[in-house]
Amino acid sequence: MCYSAQVVQMARKLSRQLGIRLDYSEVERLFFRRLDDPGVNISRGFEANFDEPANDQERRIKAAIDEHRLKVAAKLEQDLFSQKTRLVNAERSLREKETKKAREEVRIATAKIAALSTKLSGLRSLEPKSRGQSHFPPCICRRHHP
Repeated sequence: MCYSAQVVQMARKLSRQLGIRLDYSEVERLFFRRLDDPGVNISRGFEANFDEPANDQERRIKAAIDEHRLKVAAKLEQDLFSQKTRLVNAERSLREKETKKAREEVRIATAKIAALSTKLSGLRSLEPKSRGQSHFPPCICRRHHP
């Protein structure tokens, strides 16, 4: 990962301290690309740079972030519902007859429900996780990617 990808994590702070300027049009393209390609990962720490937008471009970026979070939340809620249904069906099956398959279904559904609930609450939290700041977005500098 190139240095410029690490620098954008604290864009405004570095801009004030060192006079570094972030290519906001490239950042905007990145966030809008993520709406179409869910494989694009951007850290919550980087997203936090746009929590309080100062201009129209930052407001568009913030809107893209919010739209992405809504899409992800809807998908997680759908998955959570299907796992809760799986759990109910497995528990019903266990009441009828104790089987290894039903016990496994209960175990798997319970674990997935816990994981999905954690992801959903993390998505809805306003604070970026400290672990979320440990990875950086893909390099968006013009020098390496014209």
